[in-house]
Amino acid sequence: MESQSPTSNVVYSGAGLYFLFVIIQAGIKKEANPQISQLLSQSLSKFIDEPIWGQTDTSMTTTFIQNLIKSASKFESALFHSCRIKKHFRELSDEFLGLEFRKIMFLNISSAKILIRGWIQSKLSGKGTKIFGRRLEPDTLIVYISILVFYRAWLTSFDVKSTKRELFYIGNGQESTVLMMNKISPYPILDDSSIDVRIIFLPFTGIGLFGAIILPRKGHSLRETSQSFRQVHLKLPRFTILSKHRYIDAFIHLNISDEFFKNIANLIGIKNSDGLINKFFQITDITIDENGARTPFNWISHLENRRTPEPKAFFVNRSFLFLVYSSYSKLVLYAAAVMNPSAF
Repeated sequence: MESQSPTSNVVYSGAGLYFLFVIIQAGIKKEANPQISQLLSQSLSKFIDEPIWGQTDTSMTTTFIQNLIKSASKFESALFHSCRIKKHFRELSDEFLGLEFRKIMFLNISSAKILIRGWIQSKLSGKGTKIFGRRLEPDTLIVYISILVFYRAWLTSFDVKSTKRELFYIGNGQESTVLMMNKISPYPILDDSSIDVRIIFLPFTGIGLFGAIILPRKGHSLRETSQSFRQVHLKLPRFTILSKHRYIDAFIHLNISDEFFKNIANLIGIKNSDGLINKFFQITDITIDENGARTPFNWISHLENRRTPEPKAFFVNRSFLFLVYSSYSKLVLYAAAVMNPSAF
């Protein structure tokens, strides 16, 4: 998977990737791609072809995942096109994917880039000025972009006054100064010396929504890599990650390739004439700071009565993984590798 980020930090959404597979299968509208069906553990044929697509297993899964993502974050997607889009594809995409259609003339490449960048920046509150810098081919007919923005309040906030600049160890003998949030509170924590990582679960507002931090133990790199509550002294850096993933190379590696080569691709599900997918990517933006609900739930207050005299230290001062996990659906919505929180 080719990733573009202004830093070495990367964030990825597997749930968002699900929609990309649905778009591909809807576009080719032939016997379901076996590689896609295998990855999703279900066939998309009935979802694409039957008039009663709303009653298929795939449509219910798609609706469930879309509602889950939208309940936790902002999700936008658009198909920029210079060709006529089929009615069936429009209806299906609008109902189950919330796909926005934008007519654009790709013959004027400079103007097309300005329009696409403008749409991206409008969804990212002005960010992402350079995120669509790739050259457009003269024969481009379709560009698909999805954007996921995660910014969620903690169940209990961090005290901004306790946030101070501290050292963060990037690796290879390098270090950086970051804004380190600071808090003592009861959290579920897995701290087993038999494994090479420590894991802590931090509740967000929202039913069953957690941020999970996976921190390698000292001496272990990030690459090597519900429990009882403990009173924890947590230090966690603020961070923002904006990254773009171009999935075509990854799809080709998974043998999902016919849709991306001339003289082979056939997007009859989207338009009448032949065509291929040559711009297909996802932009993900995640921000973590002190913001949180000021009044904790009753179960938090109950747990505070069981606090230990010495809180367990969980200092996130080196590269770590950050997951956004829904215990309700048992799905990881976002996964971020944070190498340098101060870089953006």
